[in-house]
Amino acid sequence: MIRDFIVKWFVENGSLSKEQIDESMDKNYLETGIVDSFGFLRLISACEEGLGLEFMDDDFANDQIFTINGMIGIIEEKSKSN
Repeated sequence: MIRDFIVKWFVENGSLSKEQIDESMDKNYLETGIVDSFGFLRLISACEEGLGLEFMDDDFANDQIFTINGMIGIIEEKSKSN
């Protein structure tokens, strides 16, 4: 569910197709231009609203948040603790 939510968001809001997203799961989506900094803020907002969670300052210090797989992992961990 989480993976589907995130991938769907990137397909709808990023610059790549689903197939390209699947190939870019471990790439930094800001550095590669999949989304820009405003897109990142929209992603965070969409996750908080759509998945019912809240990101904390520590989450943004973790570089994994800037890859799709990393973002999924962070959200999965947050879901376990709720």
